[in-house]
Order: sequence, then structure tokens, then C-alpha cells
Amino acid sequence: VLLLSVAVVMLLMSHATELIFAFLLVVTFCNRSLAVFFQPAVNASLPDLVPHEKIETANGFLQSSNQISNILGQLFGSILFVFFGAPLLIFINGLSFLVSAASEAFMSIPQKKIRHTKGWKKTFHTFKQESIEGFYYIKNRSKLVDLLLVNALITFFVSPFGILLPFFVEDVLFLTPEWYGFLLAGLGLGILLGNISSSVFNMSSTLKGKLLIAALIVFSMCLMAVGYSSSGLMALFILILLGGCCGFAVIMTYSGIQRNTPSDMRGRVFGTLTMMVSVLTPISIGFSGVLADFIDHNITIIYTFFGICAFIMSIMLIVLRKGFSNMLSAYA
Repeated sequence: VLLLSVAVVMLLMSHATELIFAFLLVVTFCNRSLAVFFQPAVNASLPDLVPHEKIETANGFLQSSNQISNILGQLFGSILFVFFGAPLLIFINGLSFLVSAASEAFMSIPQKKIRHTKGWKKTFHTFKQESIEGFYYIKNRSKLVDLLLVNALITFFVSPFGILLPFFVEDVLFLTPEWYGFLLAGLGLGILLGNISSSVFNMSSTLKGKLLIAALIVFSMCLMAVGYSSSGLMALFILILLGGCCGFAVIMTYSGIQRNTPSDMRGRVFGTLTMMVSVLTPISIGFSGVLADFIDHNITIIYTFFGICAFIMSIMLIVLRKGFSNMLSAYA
């Protein structure tokens, strides 16, 4: 509805650019705020809809569909914008959300009944109490903390890529701006392949744990190597491999959390994960921007520094956290 209202405002008040821009900011803020509640609910509900042995497959298909839609949007968005213009595209996008909402209305998710509270004060108190219970639940389960740390590590070091990539293409590879799109699409393709590989191939729990450890190490090595790429094709290959490690690791950790967290706590755990991602993403992007200005946009040094940090953190996570390898085998 918010997107549809933006399209209507753009059509009826096309010359009021300042009003349209302000309205877009408000709608974007609202959409992102709603996503904070929506995405954890989706991830928490999935194990209640599919058999436990199919959780990786379901996660793989869910994340793959998201990645495919992102890739198609990046590829065709600019072309459709030229032909149809922003108002019509935003209107169609708004309709797609209504269609999605209508399809989800037929879903029946088994869940425990909760006691409803009346009044804002009681509701807020209940929300606060349940949030505290969720934090204590995570804190008292070191294996669950490790899974969240893996996601935090990947989020922190992948988030700045989109910001730094244009400088990398222009100042390091000396290529035309089109290569920014190619490399970004390559990263997305790698994530898609990682999602698919985690859901298609039938692997034992022990193998999944070992592959997840390998994915963390290869992810760190790719971060270090990409800055020293001698050509666009070499950078593209490294980013596809990096994305594949990210996609595989995310599916494995999501599946581990879903399989080993009871239904009444699952939403709180994924809510905590979403909060971590929301906090780490702007910190990571801001830090990379400050670092880039400090070293005169030497992207090779930044990627190398990030890769070394990711490698050290991965080794510390694997070696210092007791039972990390066994935890992955048990959870994945």
C-alpha cells in the first residue's frame, strides 16, 4: 500500500520533487522497519511447515528465489525504467506485494497459543520480558552463539562490497563502469550457487560441518585475493567463489538454528540475528568509508585488511571456541 501511494503521488504531483523525495524516504524507512519483523517470522516459521530433514532444501529454495529475483531486478530494472518510468514500476512493485500477501493468507502455520495482553503498558512489558528471555536463552547456549557469530562475521565483511566495488573497478582494474554490474552480478551468482549446493546435494552432518569450516577459510582467502586481481575475469571468478561460500554458510547456519531451537524461542533468536545484521551493516559500511578516505581509496589494502581480519576471526572461532567443529556437525 505504501509503494502504491508513492506511485500515485509521483503521477499526480510529478513536479513536486522535494515532496516526492521526502515521501520516498518515509516509505523506505517504513518498509525496512516492517522487514525487521517480517523476515525473522518467515525464518522462524519455516521448520513448522516442512519436515526436519528437508530444512536445508527449503532454506535453499527460499534464499535462491530471493537471490534470483535480486539478480533479475538488477539486470532488467534499468531497462524497464527507460520504457515504463518510475511511477509505473513502483506501482507494479506494490501490486506484487499485495499478490504475495494474498497467497500467504492461505497458509496455516501450527504454533502454540499465547496469552494476549490488553493495553500498551502490559503489551510493552510482555515484549520486554520475552526479549530478555530470548537473550538469556541464546547466552546460555554456546553452540547457538557460535552460529550467530558466523553470520555476524560474514555480514560485517560482505556489507561494504557494494560501496567499494566502483572504486575497485576504476582504480585497480582500470575497467569501464559496466564491470561494476558484472562483478556485483557475479557475487550474487555465487551466493545463488551456494544456496543451491546446500540444498541439492545430500550430505551427512559431519561433512556439512567440515564444509562450513572450509567455507569460512575460503571466504577469508577470497577477500584477501580479490584486491590483487590482474583482470576483470579473475576478479569475477574470485567473487563468484566468495559468494558461494557466503551462500552455503548462511543456509547451514540458518538450518542449524531452525532445527535446534524450539518453536516458541525461534522467533526471538532470529529477531536477535536480524538486529545484529541491522547494527553491523551500517557500522561496517561506515568503517570501510572512513578507512578508504584515510588511505586514499587504496581498495587493495582494504580488501586485504578485511581478508586478514576475517581469517584471524575464523581461526579464533574454530580453535578457541570449545567444540566448534563438533557443534557444526551436531547443528548443521
